Amino acid sequence: MNILQKSFRFTAFLLSALFIHLTECKKSDLIVFDGKNYLAAEIANSAEKRAQGLMFRVYLPSFSAMLFQFEEEQAQSAFWMKNTLIDLNISFYSKDGKLTARHLAIPCAKVADLYFDECPLYPSYGKVLFVLETNPRAKFGKNIKSIVFLK
Repeated sequence: MNILQKSFRFTAFLLSALFIHLTECKKSDLIVFDGKNYLAAEIANSAEKRAQGLMFRVYLPSFSAMLFQFEEEQAQSAFWMKNTLIDLNISFYSKDGKLTARHLAIPCAKVADLYFDECPLYPSYGKVLFVLETNPRAKFGKNIKSIVFLK
């Protein structure tokens, strides 16, 4: 891919990000891009926001996400679905944006009814700086190529 194609692709990405922000995702903090697809995301970058996450949400559009950002890379991390009402993909990323693990996560209430009484943990299997929770139908590739902050 030559420099003109890369420049055009990045410009198209920025314009798409701006369009999404202005029309659909007014509460989005950033756009996450995998090189082909983008998601409008809220950021959870404090202990309180990370603890709340997507709990009690009844819907998450396929173009939306929540990006959990830690202050520094964690040796390992795990998430659970307590008080979460919708299925989610939970993707763990290292500081360079490489995917370390991805899970289809099921709400604890569904899991307890179907399989067992405890709420399972979904681990990172390695160092993690970012965790991206998405609608399972979202089209998002393996690695994070760029993050554009809107606020």
